[in-house]
Amino acid sequence: MIKKILLLISISLYSYAGMFSTLSGMAMKEIKPLASYTIDTAGVNPRVYEFVPQNDKTKLCIVVFGNTDNGISIPAMQCFKRDTQQNFK
Repeated sequence: MIKKILLLISISLYSYAGMFSTLSGMAMKEIKPLASYTIDTAGVNPRVYEFVPQNDKTKLCIVVFGNTDNGISIPAMQCFKRDTQQNFK
């Protein structure tokens, strides 16, 4: 009986953690990337997003998402000092 109670408690805590991340993600501000595209590669199909961080308009950040063989997306991000003379949104 104690094992069943502990199992129910652990399941409820696990589901609450997932619900918390979903609810906290809904409250975040969403920004549109300056550009988004895919790169034609053999079997990986990486997706690229370019954006200007909200707190540092002098930077340009690029995030690349690529899928592994088991379907997991592995992101990589790099930020650069951008040319402020260009007309970015």
